[in-house]
Amino acid sequence: MAHCDGDCCGCGHSHEHEEKRGFPWDLLSAGVLLLASLLPVYPDAAAFWVKLALCGASVLLAGWPVFRAAGKSIWAHEFDETLLMSIAALAAFAIGDFAEGAAVVLFFRLGELLEDSAEKRSRREISALADIRPDEALLLTDDTVQTVPAQDVAVGALLQIPPHARVPLDGVVLSGSSTLDTAALTGESLPREATEGTPVLSGMVNGAGLLTIRTTAAFGDSAASRILQMVEEAQGRRSKTQKLIAKFAKIYTPSVVGAAALVFVLGALLTGEWVTWLTKSLAFLVASCPCALVLSVPLAYFAGMGAAAKQGVIIKGGTFLDALATADTFAFDKTGTLTSGTLTLAETLPLADISAEEALRLAAICEHYSEHPLAVAIRAAAQGDTPAPDSSEEIPAGGTVAQVAGQQLLCGGKRLLTQYGVDATSLSDAPVYLAVDGVAAAAFRFASALRPGAAEISQKLKKNGVQRTVLLTGDTQAQADVVAQCTQVDEVYAQLLPADKLHTLTRLGGITAFVGDGVNDTPSLAAADVGIAMGLGTQAASEAADVLLLAEDLSALAEVRALAQRTRRIVAANIAFSLAAKAAVLLWAVLGDAPIAAAVFADVGVLALTVLNAARLLRQ
Repeated sequence: MAHCDGDCCGCGHSHEHEEKRGFPWDLLSAGVLLLASLLPVYPDAAAFWVKLALCGASVLLAGWPVFRAAGKSIWAHEFDETLLMSIAALAAFAIGDFAEGAAVVLFFRLGELLEDSAEKRSRREISALADIRPDEALLLTDDTVQTVPAQDVAVGALLQIPPHARVPLDGVVLSGSSTLDTAALTGESLPREATEGTPVLSGMVNGAGLLTIRTTAAFGDSAASRILQMVEEAQGRRSKTQKLIAKFAKIYTPSVVGAAALVFVLGALLTGEWVTWLTKSLAFLVASCPCALVLSVPLAYFAGMGAAAKQGVIIKGGTFLDALATADTFAFDKTGTLTSGTLTLAETLPLADISAEEALRLAAICEHYSEHPLAVAIRAAAQGDTPAPDSSEEIPAGGTVAQVAGQQLLCGGKRLLTQYGVDATSLSDAPVYLAVDGVAAAAFRFASALRPGAAEISQKLKKNGVQRTVLLTGDTQAQADVVAQCTQVDEVYAQLLPADKLHTLTRLGGITAFVGDGVNDTPSLAAADVGIAMGLGTQAASEAADVLLLAEDLSALAEVRALAQRTRRIVAANIAFSLAAKAAVLLWAVLGDAPIAAAVFADVGVLALTVLNAARLLRQ
């Protein structure tokens, strides 16, 4: 196994003895010596001593780390499987089964080597994220560029991002144009355009252009640092299944040693065949080793989280992977979750003797200087350079008043129109109106574009066993119904304040998953059985959530749900197969004449098969 400090795999004991460096020459040498002991070439008079010497040397080479760990476990009163292996090997030598004793420790170490290889591969999938955070940055000061530690860069500093370099801190582009490779963060292969005003996140890779950015977050608060912190925390969180097996392992080993001793004593006393029942008890001891359970189950969860990370999804622990797999109700926020959050003009409704095109042109002129999202959407829909008004004034929480070629233009809500004497009592509901010289001229309605994958997400989740999907939003019922129709969710709850959204979520029942992105979603993310945040845009949401979808495409949610279910199936199969195989060999050992070789298979063979089964998750 890989070296770690403490209980890294959830089996309840330390694996310090299992550190491997380089090629396992000790195991190769032990294997050669064991095979040499089995050759039928030694004279009968010397065969006993030659086999004892060869097998003894094999045991010392392969078993020394095991014996050392067993001694530590006895000293710490935390008995583990190394104690079982040590007792079995020494007892086998005591009754003259030298080859069987050597085989026990050799195959135990080989099983650990296989598990170590699979775990290292799993860790590489997650640890590769460490490469997304550069340690240095190019700081721009007074037209000079100097290399400084990234952690020393202050918020608001200017950084240069050379072509093909990683972005060290979050920021916004001040000058330059390029493309950004976001695959390390989101799993998406298509590059994004980056021009003046484009937000960038640490960990993204710049394309061929030179960019200058102004930092918007400190090193520790930037996207890459937050991802790494969450991954490190996730590795320490174990699922209920892992915790149960860890508790099981702590009482299992001493119980098994006691049961093996009881088998030996009772059987020998009743039959008088001391050697026979010692062999049976050894087979019982080896077959009952819990390695397959305590190693393959944590590995499966770790591999599942590693496979999810490759897809741009961070799962903060095995518990949340379980919840993601079993959730029967998925609730979604609307803006920023099912929709992109970017407003577009959906409809222009003339209210007077004016064309829709002319109304849009006048509204764009009126909103020339405004940075309100609705004003930006109007200008974008006007498609072209619109002249500046002769004069304009932005009214807080109202809209804009402008003078254009002697005309008074009002662009805002009903409150603004009423404030300037325009009759708005008969107007249909709309967020923005245009009034020209005191007469309502047009109404504008807006929509948010659906996020990629949102249209199919409800049906995909239902194919994976989800019973219902729900939309929870603070928007109007009409806006919510449009999005619900496009995404085919089952239930819609609109005009909800954050407290209302939380209350509605808690009344849904079952195992709930909530998907959101904003600060107002934080209570619901924390209250759900599994909270799922979109991206890293809102720190409060990403910290409250249990799962982070870094990809823009919601299809990743359905894919990671399927991955979580596959992980649980593999865990269940490993537990069932391990227990069944061991039970069969244990009965054989007590009631029949099971050889130690069969017990070795029930231990190391089952371990190898369950580890290989768990490692299938790494091929995602």
